[in-house]
Amino acid sequence: MKKSIITFVICICSCIYSKSQPIPYGISYDTTVATPSFGGGMTSVYYYKPANYDSINSPILMALHGVGGNGLGEINDLINSADRRKALIVAPNATFPLGLTTIDTLPDSTIFHWITSLYKDVYRHVINRENRDSMWVYMIGFSGGGQTVTRFMLLRQYIPDSIPVRMAVSASPAHYTFPTEYFNGTPMNFFCGLLPWSD
Repeated sequence: MKKSIITFVICICSCIYSKSQPIPYGISYDTTVATPSFGGGMTSVYYYKPANYDSINSPILMALHGVGGNGLGEINDLINSADRRKALIVAPNATFPLGLTTIDTLPDSTIFHWITSLYKDVYRHVINRENRDSMWVYMIGFSGGGQTVTRFMLLRQYIPDSIPVRMAVSASPAHYTFPTEYFNGTPMNFFCGLLPWSD
């Protein structure tokens, strides 16, 4: 009897302590975001949780930075909107190539993972930390992040990700959609690919 009580108490304690801690209020930084879709790799994320955050109804405002950014700048730009909407800002620090959608079929091309898988991993991490079943997601990307939002919304039509996106905004996406110069041997010029227009 004594052993079973001790075992029961140990199980309860391990369940309590193994649960992820909720995201703290204010600006915070998380380096423990597992991305199993990328072979168990890790990425980091900046968060902003407003003081009026509602643990039942607040949405996610996913902010994607451009080349040279790290996510913190987007939080500073969107903090007033998050306060008004009671939204949790999630700003992944994209140390990986922003697009991660290369579909070039030339022999020497590199094939990256699909961004739909990456953002599904980030989304699941956030709802697990917040102990929620789901959260509406509003996405906004600036410059290279705008390109990522555009690609994400195109790709998720073919590669479902189960993220409940309510609205996506691509702000100044620097012209291109697909991060490839050729597709099946066909040049991919702006505004579709990376090649400049040739006359």
